Amino acid sequence: MTKRVRLVVIGVDGGIPTVVERYAREGALPHIARLIERGTFAEACLPAMPTITPTCWATIATGATPAVHGCTCATLHRDGDPLDKTTSAYWSDRVQSEFVWEAAERAGRTALVVAYPTSWPPRLKRGYQIGGPGCGVVEYHTLETSPGHFLVDGAELQFFTTQDAKHELVTRISLSRESDGRLGATLPAQTRHSALRLAPFGWRARFEAGNRVRFVDLRDGAPVVELEAGQWSQDLALRLADGATERRVTCRIKLVDASESGQRLTVLVTPMADLSHRASPSGLGRELNGLGGVPPYWHHGAMMQKRIISHDLFLEIERLNFAWRTQATRHIHSRDPLDLVFHYSVMMDTINHAHRCTIEGYGNADEATRRESADLERRAYGLVDEFVGDMQETFGPEAVIMLVSDHGSCGFSRPFLIRETLKKAGLLVTETGADGKEQTNWRASRAAPLHSSYVAVNLAGRDPTGIVPPSDYERTVDEIIAALYDARDPDTGKRMIALALRREDARLVGLGGPLTPDVVFAVSGGVGSPGGGVHAGQIPTARSRAGIQCSLLMAAGPGVRKGCRITRTVRQHDIAPTIARLLGIPPPRQSEGAPIREMVDVC
Repeated sequence: MTKRVRLVVIGVDGGIPTVVERYAREGALPHIARLIERGTFAEACLPAMPTITPTCWATIATGATPAVHGCTCATLHRDGDPLDKTTSAYWSDRVQSEFVWEAAERAGRTALVVAYPTSWPPRLKRGYQIGGPGCGVVEYHTLETSPGHFLVDGAELQFFTTQDAKHELVTRISLSRESDGRLGATLPAQTRHSALRLAPFGWRARFEAGNRVRFVDLRDGAPVVELEAGQWSQDLALRLADGATERRVTCRIKLVDASESGQRLTVLVTPMADLSHRASPSGLGRELNGLGGVPPYWHHGAMMQKRIISHDLFLEIERLNFAWRTQATRHIHSRDPLDLVFHYSVMMDTINHAHRCTIEGYGNADEATRRESADLERRAYGLVDEFVGDMQETFGPEAVIMLVSDHGSCGFSRPFLIRETLKKAGLLVTETGADGKEQTNWRASRAAPLHSSYVAVNLAGRDPTGIVPPSDYERTVDEIIAALYDARDPDTGKRMIALALRREDARLVGLGGPLTPDVVFAVSGGVGSPGGGVHAGQIPTARSRAGIQCSLLMAAGPGVRKGCRITRTVRQHDIAPTIARLLGIPPPRQSEGAPIREMVDVC
C-alpha cells in the first residue's frame, strides 16, 4: 500500500447482521446502507464459542481463539479454587494474546481504544485508552467478582422518585412542605457502588410556579439548576470530598416527572465520575473531565429492562453517550492524528436481553407491545448509524469504517436449565441453606455447571471439594454428556443441546486446554442459554424465528472491496488479521486467523 490508511472499528455488542441489513434496506440506517453499498458485507461471520461478551471481543481484538487467548467465558475458574469461585474475565490481564492495537503500535501507528471489554489495564505504551474493564467508561466490573458487581470512581447513576420502584439504583423520596407551603424533597446521593470515600452530598428539590423545580446543593444551599418537567440540565460542575481529596466532576440532571398538585417527583442524575484513573496516558482523564458531557455507562439499561425508565429516556441517555464518544475522539485526534480507533457500545445487547423474545413473538406479549419493542430496536440502531456518520465526518472519506459485533441474538421459548438437568441425572445434589436459598451439596455432587457453557467434574485431588476419584473421571464425563443430550423440551420433545464435547475434543470449536472445563456444551437456536438467555451458551450457528447468532461484520473504505457480499463462512478470529492487512502492518503475534480475502482489496 502506498498510502497510510486510518481505520475505525465500531463495536456493537449484540448487533444482528440480518436485522441491521433489513433496517438499512428500509432506509432507517442511511450511513450503514452506504457502507454496505460501497464496501463488503459478511453474511455469516461465526463468533467464538461461547457466544459471550469478553470471549468474543477478545477474539476480535487478538485474532486468537479462546483456547489461545484464555478468555474462555465472562467469568473464569482457576484450577485449585472451589468450583463456585470465579473471577471476572473483563480485564486485560486475562487475555494472553497480543491485541491488534498493540501490533499497530509496534508498527508505529497511533491507536485509541474506548470502553472495549477486556482491554483494561492499558497495554498501549504511546496510544490512548479510555475505560475498558466493563461495558462502559464510567462503571467497571470488579476484578475478583463475577459480572454484575461494579464500581464507579465517583458516584453512580441516581434515580429519585415518589413512585413505587424496586431497584437498587432507585431511591424512594417523600415530599414535604417548605416554610412557604410549597412542596419539596431531599435527594440524598447514593454511593454504595463508589470506589472512593465520598462524604455525603445531595440536593434539595423545591417546586416553583408552573411545576418548575429548583435544585440546591444540600451541603451549602447553593443554587444548582431550575428545570421544567421533561427538561435536561446542561453540564453541572460538582466538587465531591473524597477523604482529604477534592474530586471535580460533572453530571446532568433530568426532571423526568413533576406535578405539585399530583404530588409526583422523579429525577435522574447521570453518574458523577472522575476519569483521572480510567484513561491513559496520565493526564488524559483530567482533560476528559474538563470536556464535560456524559461518558458511557450501562446501568440505565437495567432500569429500562425493568420498565423504571421509558424507552425514550433510555435512548436520550444513549444519545448523550454517543455524543461524548464523538467529542472525546475528536479532542484526541485533533492534536495527535489517530491511525486505529476501537469504539464499543453495549446498547444493542441491552435491548436484546430485554426485548428480543418479544420482538420475535415468543411469550405472551400482544402485538402493540411487540411493535413497541421493535420500534426501540430500530431507533437504537439509528443511533449507531448516526455515530457511523460522525466517525466518517471526523476521519474523512479516506478512512476505513468497520462495524463488528461480538455475537448476534436469538429469541427463545424456553430456557435450558443446566442445574435441573444435572440434578435429574444424579450428578448434582442441592440443599437448602440457612438463608433459605438452594446451594450445592459438594459432599454428594459429582459435577457442577460453570459459567454459560461448561460443566466441571468435582474431581478428587484437583478440586477442593472433589469426590470423584480419577479412575471414575472418564465415566463421569460420559454421564454428563449423556445427560445433556437427554435434555428435551417438555412441550415439543426436541433436544435442547446442539453440541456437547469433552475438553480434549473442544479444539473443534477453538477451546480445549487447561483453561477449559471438563465438558463444553452449546444449546440450540430457540433455546434460552444458561446465564445469557438470548446469547452466551447458544451455538454460534444458532437461529431463531428472526434472530441469528452470527456476528455483524462489514467494512468500507480504502483497501476494502466495493459492493462485495461474502456468503461463505468467515470466523471472528479472522477480523484482527484483516485489520492488520488493511493497515499494512504485521498481525498480532498470537493470531490464528487470516485476512478475509473477499474483503481485502490490497496486496
